[in-house]
Amino acid sequence: GGKKNDKPDKTNLNNSLSNNIANQIKSVKNENNENSTNLKVKSNARFRMPDRRKGYIQKAQIGDHKVYLHTGEYDDGKIGEIFIDTNKEGELVKAMMNNFAIAISLGLQYGVPLDEYVDAFIDTKFEPSGNVIGNDRILSASSILDYVFRELAISYLGKEELAHTPSIANNKNISQE
Repeated sequence: GGKKNDKPDKTNLNNSLSNNIANQIKSVKNENNENSTNLKVKSNARFRMPDRRKGYIQKAQIGDHKVYLHTGEYDDGKIGEIFIDTNKEGELVKAMMNNFAIAISLGLQYGVPLDEYVDAFIDTKFEPSGNVIGNDRILSASSILDYVFRELAISYLGKEELAHTPSIANNKNISQE
């Protein structure tokens, strides 16, 4: 049976619960402090683009589709945003490309390395695809995204192995030797 005195004391229960939780939080914090030298600390900070920024616009044609790649750079020359414009796509595809570029830009501004995007989107296959006109480094692409991330990898990461032709700078170095 239950006498009135057998009921647990709510204040003692609440105190022991909050003490237990507080001790767990402290131990987790201590573990994190001990491990912080080994862990790469991720920050949720967004590095906003400067109001006035450099970058470039690369016009190219894949099949009969014109593609304009716009880049925006931080003051140190690192890429922080992209825009992708196409001429022959319907409203849905244009809107998806625009929003895809915004998502990539936000990722770059929150610290996602360009390498990650290059690895994810190089060799993606969808139409338009084929010969590329207007870019002297990339002669063909399996999709607009394949083209865009090849261009970015060559220009911002120096990934010459993704180019189809040697850079002019490399040709000059070879001829001078």
